[in-house]
Amino acid sequence: MAVDLYYALTKFISAAQGVETRKRLQKALYLVQQEGAPVGARYFLYHYGPFSAEVASAVQHLKQAGVLDERVEPRRLGQSYNYGVTREGMKLLEQYEEDHPDETNELTDSADRFAELCEEETWILELAATIVLFKQQQGCDWTEAKKRAADFKRVKADSRPFTNACVLAEKVVRG
Repeated sequence: MAVDLYYALTKFISAAQGVETRKRLQKALYLVQQEGAPVGARYFLYHYGPFSAEVASAVQHLKQAGVLDERVEPRRLGQSYNYGVTREGMKLLEQYEEDHPDETNELTDSADRFAELCEEETWILELAATIVLFKQQQGCDWTEAKKRAADFKRVKADSRPFTNACVLAEKVVRG
């Protein structure tokens, strides 16, 4: 059974001590969910790989509720939206965990893994998540999943980033 998405997002962002960029948040959450985190967000293939409108909406609700803090930072090409858990959000997280110990136990390892994934380069996360999506959701074998992901992302399959992403994708799927 899936845990509450709002709780999972708050827990994961807290474990990572904040998340830089919406893309990193989406891809790391997708990958940790594919590893078995009982989050249950629905993803579909979009411009930058797997995307969940549910996750995007939940982040906005958490921001509006004062649970998450959103920092907008200028970048060379546009802006970056970065997230952290507010003091009020931490209090609510602690209270929720006291009231729902089963969900807390289910997500502890996944939260640590999410934090690890957030240390990866965003491009690697994007590529790995796209490979996993083709493998898991579209039923491709590894060779076809990698080929389709490389074509979709317009990247050379023998490039270093794509090779690193393949290694990460295989770790995710094989546990």
